Amino acid sequence: MKYFMGIDQGGSKTAAIVGDEYGHILGMGISFGAVHSVDGMEVAMKAAEEAFDQALNEAGLSYKDIYGLYGGMSGIDWAYEKELVQNAMYDHFKISHISIVNDCLIAMRAATDSDKCGIICAGSGVNCAVRNGKKEIIFGYYIPDSIQGGVSIGAAAVQKVFDAQAGVGAPTILTDYLCELFHAESVDELLQMRAEHKIGSNDYLGLPKVVEKAALEGDKVAIRIYEDFAKGIVPYILSGMRTLDILEEKVDIVLSGSIFKCKVPVLRETVDAELRKEAANINIIDSVYEPIVGAFLMGLDDYHKNVPSEVYAEIEKEKNKYNILRNVKEDNT
Repeated sequence: MKYFMGIDQGGSKTAAIVGDEYGHILGMGISFGAVHSVDGMEVAMKAAEEAFDQALNEAGLSYKDIYGLYGGMSGIDWAYEKELVQNAMYDHFKISHISIVNDCLIAMRAATDSDKCGIICAGSGVNCAVRNGKKEIIFGYYIPDSIQGGVSIGAAAVQKVFDAQAGVGAPTILTDYLCELFHAESVDELLQMRAEHKIGSNDYLGLPKVVEKAALEGDKVAIRIYEDFAKGIVPYILSGMRTLDILEEKVDIVLSGSIFKCKVPVLRETVDAELRKEAANINIIDSVYEPIVGAFLMGLDDYHKNVPSEVYAEIEKEKNKYNILRNVKEDNT
């Protein structure tokens, strides 16, 4: 019997999973978030160890039983980082087969087994990737701050309120919502708070739900924020498809991350419409499973080459026991 371990590590949490070659999930663990490039490699490995130990204990296995370790981790943005993290994993856990990739790739694998696919991961930040079966492109740091997921949507909401007050933008109910949220008596007070750094990136992360509320109430400014976000990120997917020569192919495009749990139709509609201007054969899909399942499946891909349908059926049986389904009701934060 071959056993595989997966990891999904980001700034908010570290998840681990253990399963066998037949798709049986045997254990799962959750630990604190860490990013090796920000928190240090030892902290990242400590978080991984805590999550691994939980999963292994539940499975009744030890590290020496594991055939392969696969996963996605934040901070794998440059080629050297992949080798750096894989070496650190080997030093800590002594598992011979290790493959660690950028975390958006395991989210993509959790949604599709197509070799022609792309993904937009939009949570607190943004990343996107495209692959054609032979090569993949991950955009990472090429994506500007102006479209960095929840942070950029929150920042745009604040700026739209200032624009409205200055008379260079349309009136918006976001003015009332943001003044109330930040306990500001006026937009001038809100502006002063930002100038004094009393409002910043951490605060912006909580604002997508406010923008969503305003958009659902028909506020044109809030709706435009989502349109602008979609129009900003789609060119990266199209560029990747163009570079990999799959614009004319049938391509799965995965929408992943908390921002795409938004109930405002214009976000998805704009992504779809903008993509179809150049790529008529796209198939937009949501990730059914959490990214950690994608990590596990990458291990099974390596072992089986073509994962049998029976394996997927076994994973499906475990969806409620291990809470591996994406929660569509989760807040956009």
